[in-house]
Amino acid sequence: MFKSTEFLLLLLASFASSAPSQNSTSGDVTTCLKAFYRAAYNGDYNCTDSFDFFMVVAKNLFVSNVHRFQVIPELQQLGFTLAKSCFLEIAKEECSVSQYNLLSTKYQQFLDVLTTQPAAGTSCSNFYFKYNSLKCQPLIEDLAQKAFVISDHHLKLNDTKILDTIDLCAKVEMCLVPECYHTEKAKKGIHDSCKEIGMRNTEFTACLLKIQKLQPDFSEYSCLDDLDFSSPSEQVVIELFTTKKDCSYKIMKEFCGEKAVQDFNYYASLTVRVNVKASQVNNVFTFTLTTYRIMYILLHLIFTFLLLLGLAFTAPSQNSTNADVTSCLTEFYRMAYTGEYNCTKSLDLFSDNQETKIASFKKAKSCFLEVAKEECPISQYNFLSTKYDSFLDSLSATPPAGASCSDLYYKYNSAKCTPLYEEVGKKMMPLATLDVKLNDTRVLELLRLCDKTMECLSLECYYPEEKVKYLHDRCEEMALKNTEFAACLIKIDKLSPDFSEYPCLDGLDFNSQNEETRIEILLKKKCAKTIMEDICGERAIDNFDYNTALTVRILVMNTQLRKVVFDNV
Repeated sequence: MFKSTEFLLLLLASFASSAPSQNSTSGDVTTCLKAFYRAAYNGDYNCTDSFDFFMVVAKNLFVSNVHRFQVIPELQQLGFTLAKSCFLEIAKEECSVSQYNLLSTKYQQFLDVLTTQPAAGTSCSNFYFKYNSLKCQPLIEDLAQKAFVISDHHLKLNDTKILDTIDLCAKVEMCLVPECYHTEKAKKGIHDSCKEIGMRNTEFTACLLKIQKLQPDFSEYSCLDDLDFSSPSEQVVIELFTTKKDCSYKIMKEFCGEKAVQDFNYYASLTVRVNVKASQVNNVFTFTLTTYRIMYILLHLIFTFLLLLGLAFTAPSQNSTNADVTSCLTEFYRMAYTGEYNCTKSLDLFSDNQETKIASFKKAKSCFLEVAKEECPISQYNFLSTKYDSFLDSLSATPPAGASCSDLYYKYNSAKCTPLYEEVGKKMMPLATLDVKLNDTRVLELLRLCDKTMECLSLECYYPEEKVKYLHDRCEEMALKNTEFAACLIKIDKLSPDFSEYPCLDGLDFNSQNEETRIEILLKKKCAKTIMEDICGERAIDNFDYNTALTVRILVMNTQLRKVVFDNV
């Protein structure tokens, strides 16, 4: 039910990709400065430890009843002057030769542009605004990753991960305050999403998660008109907090207490807003399951990971009766996979051999009940504690040919795939903003996990076909990341070469961040192929038509997703 993190990631990704143009000329070091800020934020180079390039060196001016933030140029120039050798050390490794040479010979001129605030009325395309807005980028990327982490329903109120994310939200908003750093619409989008993510640390959300976990019987509440309060469906949630709002208020107050319904109308409206957005985004993904534009577009990749987890959390159906312990078994598999309970560590619960697995579950009874008592609905714990043999029968008895895929055998045996499915998303997430090299061990490990997960999911009736295809496509995208084709795109983006000798581009900028321009270039397949071969060699154009088709499809979808994002801001 709690989906604000999903849309926040989508917004952040779209917001990041809609930053001021990253195209570089011989006098524009935008791409280099962006790489520097990212390296400094991540602590990739020891020399950055001595400097704080992200502190708010600004004064708050209250003019015409509006807060205005103005960077203090003296402090900024002093910091970058002292950090010159560090900056150049990073630039030599992370930037194009032309931009490194420009910085090493004209560093003071760069500082003058960075620190000299232009006169009032100056265009927002001025390099001062472009350069200074870049320091917000790694904060935005970090916020996207932290927002992903707090989607974990196990996190309690005031968990440090949640509090850190809320604090980072405030820092991002502060960073974006100066005029011209981003559009007002985009800033409002971040502000609204930070309000939504702040809801993660409320009694209201804690109550919803409690209900989702315990799945109590609400049949006595006739006001629900048979709606499932625990349903993950956006449309159901929207109805619960609009037309059934009074009923939801009563349920939450009686089940969780007075604190859960403090500021109820406010949080109900936020919940509706988030689920409306999520529904619209899901419609885009239903329309076309596609791949991503390697390295250039953060948008699709980040949101993909949330969908991976979202699909895993809701597939197969977690609605349970007293005789259906699917959601509890899924939770047990999660705990066994992560090793959060010591008793699971000696068990072979993920074995592909059915006899071995059943023997492990017989041995695991006390462990399963220990986990179930803490993690599962009371009704399911009671069923397992009194009818464990019945559960084992459902787990082990292969149904006859033609049996429905809703048979408990399929639901129970597919549950072991869920933690693998989720782990794929978690391993993908940190790679979203990285320009990884070929055969990066993290990518190779992820691809091995993809194969293992696909093998688990592909058994008949384990998961719906569209969800298996969804994971297949996402893993295929990650495999594309580990190709010479992707490496070439990264190289071109980094070097920003002069394409004037290629009249076949018809004046189009190969390095453009605009999806429509990129699509147009890639549809000039002969031209794009020639450019990539000239710059990167023959291996970069292996499977060129296939890789190009994937890229074009994701660019089309990015346009659709961005429209969803900013139509809702």
